[in-house]
Amino acid sequence: MKRAEQFPQISDAEFCVMQALWKLGKATAGELVEEVSRTRAWNPKTIRTLLNRLVSKGAANAQKTDAKAYLYYPVIAQDDYVAHESHHFLDKLYQGSLGLMLSHFVSETPLSSEEIAELKAILEEADHE
Repeated sequence: MKRAEQFPQISDAEFCVMQALWKLGKATAGELVEEVSRTRAWNPKTIRTLLNRLVSKGAANAQKTDAKAYLYYPVIAQDDYVAHESHHFLDKLYQGSLGLMLSHFVSETPLSSEEIAELKAILEEADHE
């Protein structure tokens, strides 16, 4: 995984485009516009601008094809980025304490019996590792 300083800061809007790019793997700008447009009513020019920002930030890259088009692809793996952002969130809001975060969510959010059982199973599995 990349070190924290190697991950670019990605806005929520850029993250939507990044999710489409992770899903498609490699795609033209037109394919990305089509994919993002399935869930967002954004102007295609906005999506292309966000894509160019991701390239500028080093989160994505572009490769020119024979057809004079560009094929875009992610530079950052989705799992690595999610892990980085999860740790950043935990550090920022809960001083790095998973217990504090879990305590907060459990006290603020009603949990179903199934969710409680799932959390117990996760903790049991972690205890055996």
